[in-house]
Amino acid sequence: MAIPRVGAIFRFICLFAFVSLSAFSAARVFWSFSPMPAQTLAPIDFNASQKTRPQLTLPSSSLFGFVAKVEQEIKEPTKKTTLKLTLKGVMPAIVMQDSMAIISSKSKKDEVYRIDDQIIRGVLLKEVYQDHVILERSGKSESLYFGETKLTTLIENSDDLEVAEIKKTRPDLSRNKAADTLTPQEILSTYEALFKEDPDALLASTGLKSTGNAYEVLASSSLIAMGLKAGDKIVAVNGQSVGNVENDAGLGELVREQSVANFQIQRGSRTFSVSYPIK
Repeated sequence: MAIPRVGAIFRFICLFAFVSLSAFSAARVFWSFSPMPAQTLAPIDFNASQKTRPQLTLPSSSLFGFVAKVEQEIKEPTKKTTLKLTLKGVMPAIVMQDSMAIISSKSKKDEVYRIDDQIIRGVLLKEVYQDHVILERSGKSESLYFGETKLTTLIENSDDLEVAEIKKTRPDLSRNKAADTLTPQEILSTYEALFKEDPDALLASTGLKSTGNAYEVLASSSLIAMGLKAGDKIVAVNGQSVGNVENDAGLGELVREQSVANFQIQRGSRTFSVSYPIK
């Protein structure tokens, strides 16, 4: 009796499996021919999402900083002074405070002035340059230039040239010569006045250093623009040894008597001469 019962259970299980498999297969065939219903998504409110976005406050619009705008001060040229003054000589220095100038006025002739000195009442000397000076009057700057006709000098210099002569370039002057034209005599007088006033300041402003037996040209010397080089030594003037400030006070008179200024220059191991006629 047990064996027929086991066989009935086995047939029941097989029948159940067959029915289940047939139902699953029929369902797959049915859904393959039936369209899927469209899903309706809930609408998204973008305005609301913008409102809920966290707001960040940046310290600057540039993450890497910015270039600061620097206003450059443009120095306007000063107007020419209308004062009755005549610029006779200048001695600009690398340090402006050491500069000097010789200026003539109605009350004072060929006076030596330093920076911040009062030239006439209410007029101060503020700056000194190669071709003009800056004056201060009532808190405003004015320029005082040399006359239209100027004297320029040049030292001819080359490696093969041992004797050089300073040549002067001067335009032809009319019979009515301007009173403020700088002649060689006036240049000599300018240096003499400066030397008598303060020889140490004169050396400092020209960029020369006294060594006791020569005057050495420094890198800041204005004489470099005339052809000399830093390290050159002026060892003699008109055959007279120089280098001692106290002993060289009479050189101006010697040059004036001989009508020529002859400078003996030592450059390294070689020596050459520079001559300048004084007429």
